[in-house]
Parts: sequence; C-alpha cells; structure tokens
Amino acid sequence: MFDELHSFIVNSPQTSFYYFELFSHFQGSFLAETNIDNPNFLHGMLKCLYPDEFAYERDLLSKVGELRQDIDDRLSQLLLENGRSMTKAEIKQSIPGINDFIIAFSVIRLQEVIQWDYNEFNHIDNIKITPEERALLSNAIKAQTELHKGYSSDTLLFSAVKENCKEFLSRNNIANPQNLYYVASCLFEGDYRFKRPHILSKEFPAQEISITNIAQVLLHCETDLNYEKYNRLAAELGWAGGTVYAIFSELEKNFIRVSENDYVRKTYFGVSQSLINSISDMLQGLASKSGYFAFSSIFDYESFPKCSYKWNGFLLESIITEYDTGFHIISPQIRDRRYQRGLIVSNDSPYDTFEDLVIGSLISDGISSLSETELLKYLRMRGLIIASAIPQELYECPRMPFMNEVFNVKG
Repeated sequence: MFDELHSFIVNSPQTSFYYFELFSHFQGSFLAETNIDNPNFLHGMLKCLYPDEFAYERDLLSKVGELRQDIDDRLSQLLLENGRSMTKAEIKQSIPGINDFIIAFSVIRLQEVIQWDYNEFNHIDNIKITPEERALLSNAIKAQTELHKGYSSDTLLFSAVKENCKEFLSRNNIANPQNLYYVASCLFEGDYRFKRPHILSKEFPAQEISITNIAQVLLHCETDLNYEKYNRLAAELGWAGGTVYAIFSELEKNFIRVSENDYVRKTYFGVSQSLINSISDMLQGLASKSGYFAFSSIFDYESFPKCSYKWNGFLLESIITEYDTGFHIISPQIRDRRYQRGLIVSNDSPYDTFEDLVIGSLISDGISSLSETELLKYLRMRGLIIASAIPQELYECPRMPFMNEVFNVKG
C-alpha cells in the first residue's frame, strides 16, 4: 500500500502534498488495512519509510530538488488552471482534505484571489479587461460616487455599467453586483475605500465604514431624522431590503420619535418637568379604571398639556419611554412601526408582559376558557389588540394552553 502511495506522489506533476490531502486520498485503505487513523500518523510513517526522498515540514512534504508549493500556491494555481471562479465544494474536490478554515485564510493572504460569490472564489488574472473597459469601469465608479456625495454601492455600480460594458461582463461571467464589486475592489483598491457592498471616495467623512455611519452622513441627520427620507435614500442606493429595517433600528437609537415619520436627536429634545407631571396625571386618569389604557383608544389629544411638538401617539410613547412618568408600555411581541399596539400600564402594575395582562383581565372578568373566536372578540372589545388575529405569544403561553380549539386560563 505504501508502494502505491509512494508511486502516486512520485508520478504526480504536483511537487508538494499536505498530509491531510494524502490521508484523505487513501483514507479508505488506511482505515481498512492499517492503524493509521490521522494525517500526523501518516507523516511519521512517510518520514520513517522514505527519509531522504522528500523534504518534510510540519504540514506538508515536497519532492527533493523541486519547487515547494504551499496551499496558497496550490489555490492560486488551481484557479488559474480552471480559468474561472470555483466554489468551495469544487476546491475541496481538487484538493482532498482541505477545509473551510484553510481556504478562508488562504484567500485572505492572497491578494490575487478574490471573493466571487457566496462560498465562491476567482483569480483576478482570470478577468480579461481591455484598457478601454477599465477606463469605463473607473469612470462609472467616479460618476456614482460624485453623484451620491462620495458614496456608491455594488448595486449602483452594476446598474451603471451593465449597458455599456455588456461584452466585458459576459466575457468574464460577471452576472451580479457582487461579482463586479470584488473585481472593482481589486482593480481600484488604491483609489477608493471598499467594504462590501460599499464603495467610498477617499474624502468620504465617515472614518469607520459601517452602513449606519454612511446613512448618517448622507442623510445629514445631525439634529433630526425622517423615515420617509431614509427609505428614499435606501431605495436610491440599492440597499438590500432585508437590511433596511435593521439599519434604521440602529439609527433611531440616538433619536426620539415625535410623529409617524419624524425623529429628533435626543440631545436636541427636551420637555419640562411640569409637562411630565401633567402627563402623569392624565395617564393616571386614563388607566385608573382597568389598570391599562391602549394607545389605539386615544382619539383626542386636544386636552393634553401644551407642548412644543404636535401631540400624537408616537410622541406620547416616546415621552413615556424616555422620562419617568410613572408608567411604561406593554406590547405584543410582534412590533410594527406603523401601528401603535402598546398598552400603557402603571409602573406598580403586577403585569410585566402582554400575556400577563391578558390573563389578568380574563381572570378579573371570571373567564376560565374560551374559543379562538371568543378570545379574539374579547381582546378587541377590551382594547387589548387592534389586529384581526390573536397574537402568536398567546398560543405559546403556558398559563393559557390552547388545546382542542379552546384556551384554558390558569390562575
């Protein structure tokens, strides 16, 4: 068996082999016919049997007198020989025993090897680009960053070049913004700052490249923030829909919401203690009867004390959240910024969660069991929800198990 292994190494055009690679290739035979059960054991046996034929290192052996090739060399050569991008699965098939960890660190070390897509890599020398096409690509990045105050995204760049660089994109199998981004980041890394999916001019004010910092610069939101304006910017810049909400959630942490779409930075927002006291008195009156009061039940803000902002439910919610009014807000777990589903309760209320409040209300009314239809009607009638469906957390509440189409309330 070792004669076969020796012949495999000597007759291969490959000059260096990793022990994990050889072990993986002959693993079936090793495990069936020997007690060699790991690459390190194989290393020891090879060095014992062929001490002078190979140059041994900790992780690999090389043929004596021939070029040493480590994993970086192998990966670079493999991509060049294939002439195209390769997935991790294809790389692992070509280099048996290699793992994700080794591939990832090799890609980091190799400037000429670029990310291509998710779990897919390419060699920059596989990209065939004429001087004219390079100039077109450079001008497209310049135009986009100038148009958007020093910023471009991979989506904007791809949209800008897909018509006038069709041959370049087709020749190099560049099928999406991500492919093009990694090519551009390699070709123009000295001219711009890249952090996918962002392309920034050297003069862009944000030092740390994060989408939140970028949004703050482009929105000029030093004092205020507008949700509709933010959404228009996100759509214009081609930011992925799945991240738009998360970005705004991070942005709004430093702001206080004063209307459906408007926010004021916390350092510029202020209310007097007398106003807070007046609001506390009003909330006490609203919640005194049932122990809670729903935002959806407040229809008239004319009676609220005079304030520098126009009264609405979002402003009231912000004040309750940010200041000590003696009250807090309980909401169903699924939140929606468009609707106020919260319930105002006193800080000394025995209810900590929406489920606690529902169960407490049912017990107070002497209800021990009810069907889905009955519960939905009850929740809406008592102002506990405004939705047309029962919140999911009530189906999962241990104190109100749902069995045989009935909710059973446990005291």
